[in-house]
Amino acid sequence: MTHGPSEGPVEFGTGWYLRVGPMGALGDGLWSVRCYLTDDYPDGTTIGPGVDDSVYLENRVLWRVGVDAQLRRRVTVARWAVEGVPPLWAVEIPDEGGERPGCSLVAFDTDDLPPGTVLTNDEFSPIPVDSAQQVAALHWSTDTATIDQIFVSPQMRRQHVGTWVVYVADALHHHHGWPGLMTASGRRTDVAEEAQGRHLHRVDPRTERVVIIDPDTGIAAP
Repeated sequence: MTHGPSEGPVEFGTGWYLRVGPMGALGDGLWSVRCYLTDDYPDGTTIGPGVDDSVYLENRVLWRVGVDAQLRRRVTVARWAVEGVPPLWAVEIPDEGGERPGCSLVAFDTDDLPPGTVLTNDEFSPIPVDSAQQVAALHWSTDTATIDQIFVSPQMRRQHVGTWVVYVADALHHHHGWPGLMTASGRRTDVAEEAQGRHLHRVDPRTERVVIIDPDTGIAAP
């Protein structure tokens, strides 16, 4: 990927990852991670921990994942990457009983939690929010890092919500230390195809136009 803050024709470089350190308080194998956009390393490289991060520019951090004071995960995406996106938080839901490992990310725009908060299913249970209030969702295979489903509710489209959930999923993937680099399969809706042309990197050519039927209206979403 080769995009960054608007500074004329200057591009910020490829995306690579810095493991700042383990997040033992949340469990083994979880990492505090940042994604940088610079030409310091080839696209997709992961370095750290134990690296002097003072040599890397703060304004070239695309996203970062860490924890808040309540030990809840927090993903912060650079405003220049999702300019105009509304305040969102999300729930991470691992697949159960599938043929291959996968995970869903479901986003909400209520004011019940600070923006960027990512809950587990157990943490979500006591929150007075119904799953029907979700404004976006994304599913990916955690063994290949391939996005195979993405949906944004009609009223939230053209606001970089789809881009936000992609970056948050990318952050969570590296937070878990799962293999592979986040990619999108060739099966996409028209909205997803438009979104990947603006922002998404590592994208397979579109091979199939997917139509999603809105369960409330029975009408095909664009």
